Amino acid sequence: MKFFDCNVMIGEAVVPIPNAILDARTLLAEMDRLDIAQALFFHYAFTMDQKKDINRLTLEAARQSNRLVPTWVLSTAVTRMGEKLEDQVGRMSVR
Repeated sequence: MKFFDCNVMIGEAVVPIPNAILDARTLLAEMDRLDIAQALFFHYAFTMDQKKDINRLTLEAARQSNRLVPTWVLSTAVTRMGEKLEDQVGRMSVR
C-alpha cells in the first residue's frame, strides 16, 4: 500500500531536529524507506535572508521529483517588508 504524506517540512530549523530532512534527496530516500508515494511539503527557512526565498526553495526542491508536491508558504515577515503575495506568485511564475 502506498501512502501520501500531507505535512512535510524540509530545511534546517532554528532548533536542530534529530534526523531532520534537510533536502529533497533525503526526503525522497525517506519516502522510499516508508513506502510513501507522494508528499505535500514546504521548505522551512528561519533567517531573514532565507525567508525571502522560502517559496523559491520549495519550488526548487519540487522540481527534483514529481513525487514532491509543493505547498505555498505565506510568511508574514515577507509581507510586512512590502512585497504582496500576488507579486511573489507572479515573480515565481506560479499559476
